[in-house]
Amino acid sequence: MNSSLKAVLFDLDGVLTNTVPLHYKANKMLAEDLGVFFDHEMNMKLQGRSRMDAIEALLKQKEGSYSYDEKLKLGEQRNTYYQALIEDLSPEDLLPGVKDFLEQTRAADFKAVLTSSSTNARTVISNVGIKNYFDHIVDVHTISNRKPDPEIFLKGAEMAGVSPKECAGIEDSEAGIRALQAAGIFSVGVGEEQAAREADWFVDSTRELQVDALIQRFNERNG
Repeated sequence: MNSSLKAVLFDLDGVLTNTVPLHYKANKMLAEDLGVFFDHEMNMKLQGRSRMDAIEALLKQKEGSYSYDEKLKLGEQRNTYYQALIEDLSPEDLLPGVKDFLEQTRAADFKAVLTSSSTNARTVISNVGIKNYFDHIVDVHTISNRKPDPEIFLKGAEMAGVSPKECAGIEDSEAGIRALQAAGIFSVGVGEEQAAREADWFVDSTRELQVDALIQRFNERNG
């Protein structure tokens, strides 16, 4: 099936592996350190956003002000909690159908680019056994703006050597979907969030991800 699709951009959390509960645990542990409230609803709103966004959300409940350096230290503590949690990840933690889809992506000769906001993305994909499937990994330290800004996806397209219109991006968060839309990239939404249902192609589960179906949907939108 002919297509102008040349690259697939992948989010990590909720798309390749379900690290969302681990982010929740790390945020919850820091919230307990600070003596503030944190629940699953708050965690969902932080999906796809930076570590500092999580710190700011927690500190809104605290009286007084915190310096930038103090916020950085809290972010480092939160990351220490998260890094301990991801050490136990293994290939069994891949979401259903993900490895098959990555193999199909490779067979179709598409570039695969990891476009995750996580500073621990390399560790996660290594622990779950899929690092070798990616041609490029966007280093979040090289971008200035986080999702929903489109910068990370535009950077991913640039690294793949293709235009945004030749890419598809897979996301599960509102911030990620909005970023793909702002970049003019064909969006694939996965999961339960309402924003995911507003993507160019929506699937309930990663089990439904198939390259043939992706190409067909991509061609229908760009035909």
